[in-house]
Amino acid sequence: MNIEQAIEPCPIHKKSCISTIDTDHSHAIPPLKYSISEEKLMRKLTDAVNSTAGSHILRIDDHSLHCQFRTKVMKFTDKAAFVLDREKKLIHFKSESTKGYYDFGVNRKRMNALLQKLTNI
Repeated sequence: MNIEQAIEPCPIHKKSCISTIDTDHSHAIPPLKYSISEEKLMRKLTDAVNSTAGSHILRIDDHSLHCQFRTKVMKFTDKAAFVLDREKKLIHFKSESTKGYYDFGVNRKRMNALLQKLTNI
């Protein structure tokens, strides 16, 4: 699977979006390496997302997970996608606000906290 086809780049003007395929500083975040089986990884990813406040999984299969998060204060909806790069053993992802252009770093903070739950995989 081509990761760039599965996860579109963030719109240049939208500061409320982060992605592992973007290269500019305001959008870029590194992918996460994994060494466990994909089946176990998807279970851990599902558990990590489900344990995040305001989360709702929309779609899951053997190589991707799509979800949304509702922000705590303003109740905005953010969407996220996680896609496995099986060849390189990386989890690529994108998270963005569905409304507005600036989110005070909420998407980046949420993704960093979620990735912390997946350390040592």
